[in-house]
Amino acid sequence: MGSPSLSKIMIILVIATLLASSFIGGIPQHPSVQETMESFATGLVDDVPPSVHILTPTAGQAFTDLIVQVTWEADDLGSGVNHTFLRLDSGNWLNVDDLSGFDAQLLQGGQHNVTIYVFDRAGNHAYDLVNFTIQIAPDAPESVNATAGASGIGISWATPFDGGSPILSFKVFRSLAPSAYGPIPLGNASTAGYLDSDVTAGTKYYYVVRASNARGDGPVSSEVNATLTDGPRPPDAPTVLTATSGMGFVSLSWSLPANQGESSVVAYIVYRTNIQGANPTSPLVTLNNGQRYYIDASLVSGTYFYKVSAVNFAEGPRSNESNAEVGGIQPGSPGTIVGMSLIEEAGAIKLSWQPPPEGASPIFRYLIYRSLVPFDPVLLNSTASTTYQDEAVVGGQTFHYWIVAENEQGQGPLSAMLSGAVQTPDNGIYDGVILASALLVLLIIGGVFVVWTRRRK
Repeated sequence: MGSPSLSKIMIILVIATLLASSFIGGIPQHPSVQETMESFATGLVDDVPPSVHILTPTAGQAFTDLIVQVTWEADDLGSGVNHTFLRLDSGNWLNVDDLSGFDAQLLQGGQHNVTIYVFDRAGNHAYDLVNFTIQIAPDAPESVNATAGASGIGISWATPFDGGSPILSFKVFRSLAPSAYGPIPLGNASTAGYLDSDVTAGTKYYYVVRASNARGDGPVSSEVNATLTDGPRPPDAPTVLTATSGMGFVSLSWSLPANQGESSVVAYIVYRTNIQGANPTSPLVTLNNGQRYYIDASLVSGTYFYKVSAVNFAEGPRSNESNAEVGGIQPGSPGTIVGMSLIEEAGAIKLSWQPPPEGASPIFRYLIYRSLVPFDPVLLNSTASTTYQDEAVVGGQTFHYWIVAENEQGQGPLSAMLSGAVQTPDNGIYDGVILASALLVLLIIGGVFVVWTRRRK
């Protein structure tokens, strides 16, 4: 056979150029399967699609390396396999026509998938997809901060990506010089925060944090530093923060800080978040009257995490984290009760209120909550009317009340709180009556004695 003519060579080069223009670095540029079928169809008649099966990885397989070997087998009993493409997750399609295996380089752990697409010479196609997991050490914690406070230096950070395996702990390292950390951590934390209380005023401390899971320790975070000063001392963190959930509300209470600092606590700041271990910068509420309780009402369903700090001349560190899971207010439930009043009577407390917007259906009852403390509402009773008289009260005690309306859709929000005490008779009047009665008895006894004495004479 003679050598090909120049015209044939030019035709081959043109065809090769057109094929190359359909791929950039082996990546198909056709956005749809239909266009790909039309591009790769050779005009052959073949009604039997090809078959393809991914051999490795297997479905649900877990790896501890970012490099995963993908192998497959493909066949076509009609016109024959023409093109094969591979894609990791939602990335670009790679042309793997001449391969039966491919070392896939992943960028991070977690859930992944691989897809193999096969086309035969008639444009028929088939694919196989397998999900697998990469489990490696976590990423480095981010947004690390070190803040000097009343009880020491607080270190906080954002929880990093867990590498495909849950984070078990955070390791905090401390040094007196930059980047001079030993192999043993200062301490471990289960959440994204740590308080270093073993510090000396005037000394600068440097910190890094790393996360650990079942696959090992991740890389260390960026370095931060802080210095505890000898200035006026803010209060310690409030103690024993407790969160109790109700329908659409969370009741919070806490105790005084162990040390109030240079002056008495004048306010408390409540923080709320939906993420465990997070440290929100914006407060939920500031309580300037020194009260150590708060009811967070009108909540939707979910889990809420709370922390509280105390303030004198400055804000102190935040308390322990407490959380509560809330059943939220349902759409169509009644509105918040308003127009409430309380009348203190002898031996009873009478409540009355105005009906709120009823929602999607009529209100069929009102729930009465009561407590001896101005938080932690406890269900006392229910009524179908807009008045209620509480006779199960004791003189000398203050009672706190909340009311909730309920219809077929559910319970509405918790009302504002009303407080009152049972009226008791004036002790002075009682004392006077008792004294007068005693004197009367004495006079009667004395009169009887005089009469008896005279008769004997």
